[in-house]
Amino acid sequence: MIRVVINSALFLLIAFGLHVAAFWAKPSDGASASAGAGGSELMTLVAAPESYGDLIKAWETPPDIAEASVELTAPEPVLADLVAPDLEATAATPIALPQMLQSPSVLDDVPVVQVAPPPPTPPVHPLSKIKPPQRPKPPVKKPAKPAPVKKQPAQATSTPSKAATAAGTGGTSNAGNRQTSAHSNLSKSEKQSLVAAWGASIRAKIDRAKRRPRGGKTGVVTVVVSVSHNGALVNVGVSRSSGQPALDAAAVAGVKRARRFSKAPKQLAKTNYTFRLKIEFTSS
Repeated sequence: MIRVVINSALFLLIAFGLHVAAFWAKPSDGASASAGAGGSELMTLVAAPESYGDLIKAWETPPDIAEASVELTAPEPVLADLVAPDLEATAATPIALPQMLQSPSVLDDVPVVQVAPPPPTPPVHPLSKIKPPQRPKPPVKKPAKPAPVKKQPAQATSTPSKAATAAGTGGTSNAGNRQTSAHSNLSKSEKQSLVAAWGASIRAKIDRAKRRPRGGKTGVVTVVVSVSHNGALVNVGVSRSSGQPALDAAAVAGVKRARRFSKAPKQLAKTNYTFRLKIEFTSS
């Protein structure tokens, strides 16, 4: 490394000397004939001495680097002085065993529990000898004795009331039809059923007798019709109008045209019955 620094400094001095020599070698105003081109050139090239060539060659040559060889030696292992154990002393030393929590004498004082022997297993009987349990027979119900039938006395025929007797002609007292006492034995629902069936027959006859007015008008008229027990028309009126006077008049006219209806059932005892019926007029 020191050699490289010295060579570098030497070459710098040589280069600086060459530049200085070239500067001093500049020709003066009265240049000689050897100044090149008749002394017209400012600089004259002069061959360098041979020693400069050796310096340049030495500069370009890389320095020799000496490879230092270092011999590496492995360190010697340091072994500690190991002392072999004394086998005889180790064998002579007794090993301490853990002491028992209780001495065997304590265990002898524990009472002995006597275990009862298992119960004997019941003998297994063959399946053929086992009889299934019999179900108890249901108790037989004795038929109840029929209650004695009490004889009811015959009901006497009552005299018909004024409401149940229709007035006759000829001034005789026996002109009307007598009604039996069976009328009072009907329930309310049975009476309503009989009245509804009789009212349906009355409405059917009115539907057959009605005439739809001209102009093709349609609607529903509710009329109130009173009919006697023998089926004669007593009275008729409009209960709910259809909004069209022509339809209302046609409904009343249809009832009057029918005028004679079927008689009331014999179980009904009233003289007159009133029905509220809807009379419909359709396009068909």
